[in-house]
Amino acid sequence: MIASTDAPAVIGAPVCVLPAFNVEPTVLGVVTSLRRHLPSAYIVGVDDGSTDATRGALKRCCDHVIAFESNRGKGAALRAAFTWITERFPRSAIITVDADGQHDPAFAPRLLEALD
Repeated sequence: MIASTDAPAVIGAPVCVLPAFNVEPTVLGVVTSLRRHLPSAYIVGVDDGSTDATRGALKRCCDHVIAFESNRGKGAALRAAFTWITERFPRSAIITVDADGQHDPAFAPRLLEALD
Protein backbone atom coordinates (compact mmCIF):
# COMPACT_ATOMS: atom_id res chain seq x y z
CA MET A 1 0.00 0.00 0.00
CA ILE A 2 1.21 3.50 -0.83
CA ALA A 3 1.17 5.93 2.05
CA SER A 4 -0.54 9.22 1.28
CA THR A 5 2.79 11.00 1.69
CA ASP A 6 4.30 8.77 -1.02
CA ALA A 7 1.54 9.39 -3.56
CA PRO A 8 2.55 11.63 -6.45
CA ALA A 9 0.97 15.06 -6.49
CA VAL A 10 -1.52 15.60 -9.29
CA ILE A 11 -0.84 18.89 -10.99
CA GLY A 12 -1.79 20.37 -14.30
CA ALA A 13 -5.04 20.62 -16.18
CA PRO A 14 -7.40 17.71 -15.64
CA VAL A 15 -7.95 15.51 -18.68
CA CYS A 16 -11.30 14.03 -19.61
CA VAL A 17 -11.57 10.98 -21.89
CA LEU A 18 -14.70 10.66 -23.97
CA PRO A 19 -15.03 7.17 -25.48
CA ALA A 20 -17.54 7.35 -28.35
CA PHE A 21 -19.27 4.96 -30.72
CA ASN A 22 -22.11 6.18 -32.94
CA VAL A 23 -23.09 9.01 -30.60
CA GLU A 24 -23.17 11.96 -32.98
CA PRO A 25 -26.55 13.22 -31.62
CA THR A 26 -25.28 13.51 -28.01
CA VAL A 27 -21.55 14.21 -28.08
CA LEU A 28 -21.73 17.98 -28.57
CA GLY A 29 -24.09 18.38 -25.60
CA VAL A 30 -21.85 16.23 -23.39
CA VAL A 31 -18.73 18.23 -24.30
CA THR A 32 -20.56 21.55 -23.88
CA SER A 33 -21.62 20.47 -20.40
CA LEU A 34 -18.11 19.26 -19.55
CA ARG A 35 -16.65 22.63 -20.58
CA ARG A 36 -19.22 24.41 -18.42
CA HIS A 37 -18.46 22.27 -15.34
CA LEU A 38 -14.70 21.77 -15.93
CA PRO A 39 -13.56 24.80 -17.92
CA SER A 40 -9.86 23.99 -17.51
CA ALA A 41 -10.16 20.37 -18.68
CA TYR A 42 -8.39 19.09 -21.77
CA ILE A 43 -10.89 16.83 -23.57
CA VAL A 44 -9.74 13.78 -25.52
CA GLY A 45 -12.39 12.12 -27.67
CA VAL A 46 -11.94 8.55 -28.88
CA ASP A 47 -13.96 7.51 -31.92
CA ASP A 48 -14.26 3.75 -31.69
CA GLY A 49 -14.91 3.12 -35.37
CA SER A 50 -18.24 4.92 -35.58
CA THR A 51 -20.26 4.60 -38.78
CA ASP A 52 -22.17 7.86 -38.27
CA ALA A 53 -20.87 11.44 -37.98
CA THR A 54 -19.38 10.96 -34.50
CA ARG A 55 -15.78 11.47 -35.63
CA GLY A 56 -16.55 14.84 -37.19
CA ALA A 57 -18.48 15.93 -34.12
CA LEU A 58 -15.57 14.97 -31.85
CA LYS A 59 -13.13 16.89 -34.05
CA ARG A 60 -15.30 20.00 -33.78
CA CYS A 61 -15.60 20.00 -29.98
CA CYS A 62 -12.67 18.07 -28.42
CA ASP A 63 -9.10 19.23 -27.90
CA HIS A 64 -7.72 16.01 -29.38
CA VAL A 65 -9.30 13.03 -31.15
CA ILE A 66 -8.03 9.47 -31.40
CA ALA A 67 -9.82 7.52 -34.13
CA PHE A 68 -10.11 3.81 -34.84
CA GLU A 69 -11.08 2.67 -38.33
CA SER A 70 -13.15 -0.19 -36.91
CA ASN A 71 -14.89 -0.84 -33.62
CA ARG A 72 -12.40 -2.21 -31.07
CA GLY A 73 -14.45 -1.80 -27.89
CA LYS A 74 -14.52 0.61 -24.98
CA GLY A 75 -11.53 -1.04 -23.27
CA ALA A 76 -9.31 -0.48 -26.31
CA ALA A 77 -10.55 3.10 -26.60
CA LEU A 78 -9.70 3.81 -22.97
CA ARG A 79 -6.27 2.14 -23.22
CA ALA A 80 -5.39 4.19 -26.30
CA ALA A 81 -6.48 7.41 -24.58
CA PHE A 82 -4.64 6.63 -21.32
CA THR A 83 -1.46 5.85 -23.26
CA TRP A 84 -1.68 9.10 -25.23
CA ILE A 85 -2.51 11.17 -22.14
CA THR A 86 0.14 9.76 -19.80
CA GLU A 87 2.84 10.53 -22.36
CA ARG A 88 1.72 14.17 -22.63
CA PHE A 89 0.10 14.94 -19.26
CA PRO A 90 2.05 12.77 -16.80
CA ARG A 91 0.92 14.68 -13.71
CA SER A 92 -2.72 15.38 -14.56
CA ALA A 93 -5.82 13.72 -13.18
CA ILE A 94 -7.80 11.72 -15.74
CA ILE A 95 -11.53 11.06 -15.68
CA THR A 96 -13.80 9.38 -18.20
CA VAL A 97 -17.27 10.45 -19.26
CA ASP A 98 -19.31 8.48 -21.78
CA ALA A 99 -20.19 10.47 -24.90
CA ASP A 100 -23.72 9.05 -25.04
CA GLY A 101 -24.86 11.12 -22.07
CA GLN A 102 -24.94 8.14 -19.68
CA HIS A 103 -22.71 10.03 -17.22
CA ASP A 104 -23.81 13.49 -16.11
CA PRO A 105 -20.89 15.91 -16.70
CA ALA A 106 -22.14 17.99 -13.76
CA PHE A 107 -20.57 15.36 -11.48
CA ALA A 108 -17.12 15.64 -13.11
CA PRO A 109 -15.82 18.19 -10.56
CA ARG A 110 -16.76 15.83 -7.72
CA LEU A 111 -14.82 13.01 -9.39
CA LEU A 112 -11.74 15.21 -9.50
CA GLU A 113 -12.22 16.28 -5.88
CA ALA A 114 -12.32 12.61 -4.86
CA LEU A 115 -8.85 12.14 -6.36
CA ASP A 116 -7.29 14.71 -4.03
